[in-house]
Amino acid sequence: MCKNVPRAHRARQRGCPPVPLELSKLPFGIDTLLASLRADRDQRTPDHVANRFAALGVYTFRMSILGTTNLVTADPRNIQAILASQFNDFGMDATRSTNLKTVLGRSIFAADASLDGDDSHPGMEFHHAFERMVAVLGTRVRLRSFYWLYGTRELCSCVDTLHAFVDSAITASDMAKKEGSSQALYDFLNVLHERCSGGDEEVREQVLGLLAARRDTTASLMSWKWYCLLRNPRVFAKLRSEIISTFGCSPDGPSVTMTFASLKECTYLQHVLSETLRLHSVVPFNSRRALRDTILPMGGGPDGKSPIFIPEETEVNFSTHVLHRRKDLWGEEDADDFVPERWEKKRGAASAAWHFVPFNGGPRICIGQQLALTEAGYVLVRMLQRYDAVKGLDVDLTRDWHNFTVVCSPGSPVNRNQAVLCQLKLA
Repeated sequence: MCKNVPRAHRARQRGCPPVPLELSKLPFGIDTLLASLRADRDQRTPDHVANRFAALGVYTFRMSILGTTNLVTADPRNIQAILASQFNDFGMDATRSTNLKTVLGRSIFAADASLDGDDSHPGMEFHHAFERMVAVLGTRVRLRSFYWLYGTRELCSCVDTLHAFVDSAITASDMAKKEGSSQALYDFLNVLHERCSGGDEEVREQVLGLLAARRDTTASLMSWKWYCLLRNPRVFAKLRSEIISTFGCSPDGPSVTMTFASLKECTYLQHVLSETLRLHSVVPFNSRRALRDTILPMGGGPDGKSPIFIPEETEVNFSTHVLHRRKDLWGEEDADDFVPERWEKKRGAASAAWHFVPFNGGPRICIGQQLALTEAGYVLVRMLQRYDAVKGLDVDLTRDWHNFTVVCSPGSPVNRNQAVLCQLKLA
């Protein structure tokens, strides 16, 4: 109350009417938090958030959970302001940064790198620790300021395993450099050593950040891509036809050389990737924290069309999942449908840059964007050269299932810890 009165006064001084408030039935928004946790358990978190927007009939609202009032938006003008035009007014959310720093330290959590494949026992330990770490972090992020109540001991155990594995790689890199190995000339860890002033500890943090950004995000895009294709045989057949005519019918036989440029010129392939990212954002929700008192362009008043006052330290959440499915932007009839053809003429919101932001935008746009699209496109071309049909073995055609941790991937109605299964037919 002590904070709300002066904030309301400052908002009135700036001519900013109140933002619609999502009401809670229980104190501290406990019912809202429990509903979110149930949605996560039922693998429907993105749809649950979309339903909250629909219930209020606006694309920007306030919510209060565990004593903290946040802003939630799916308005492209607000997202553009947060990520680009008012970039200096916003920073990373303090709670999320503190939570993730346990594992990722000073990394930017948006880049590309890889470690050698390893089927050994330490490699498998690293894999399992990473998987569990992502799951624990996903739950802790939902608990906001009370993240420390869940999974601290388990997370610390995972961190110890991850750190030991990366430290061994750093040691091996240092030894290769001292021995004059030719491999050391192209060792990415050496590059990090030269650029990082914090020694081995910062190198380790950057490596884990690179892995986190590189590993699950691209895998999620590839998974959603196949999920969409197995639910849309027409698109699969059309895409395969274009791939065969462009690149040939066999990855092992004579075929057209595949390059970055030729992948970009395969237009229907690019439309399929764009439509996949529109319907299924790898990161369907994101957040920033106001570094100072500022104003966003839309969301205030009963009609949501007035500017809104954002006090310093306010967390602003934005949903690309809701933005990318807005019927007023993408079409009343097919906004929720997988229609790659919509990109051929860039109809509707496809022509507006800030209506489609699967990789964010502005100064912190994902630097691995083109790598992810190239990898996803390359793998899809090679697989469709070899296989001429795909069938889902456990796909629920009545709804989407979302396995949402730090990123979002297709969930299985059979087992939430299991990927969606599909069957491919050799050509």
